[in-house]
Amino acid sequence: MVLLANSEVSSPIGLNTQLCCERYNVSLHSVSSIDRELVRHFVFSDFSNYQSNAGIIYELLLAKSGLGVISSLCVADMDCIIHYLCVL
Repeated sequence: MVLLANSEVSSPIGLNTQLCCERYNVSLHSVSSIDRELVRHFVFSDFSNYQSNAGIIYELLLAKSGLGVISSLCVADMDCIIHYLCVL
């Protein structure tokens, strides 16, 4: 097992790269030429979708627990939406 420098292992991308290289028996050197900005773009563009869904789920859970109000939805509708967003 080849370990990356501490600063790279502490980053999610560095750790994920190391784990993927080990799992698929790929040389760490062969993936070092991957464009980091391209990877960062895909990671953060996907993150904004999850963050948006998390905000909706949070608001629905507040309403279900009585700490918030969404008058147009019944509890069954909220459950359905939460389930849908969690399995996307």
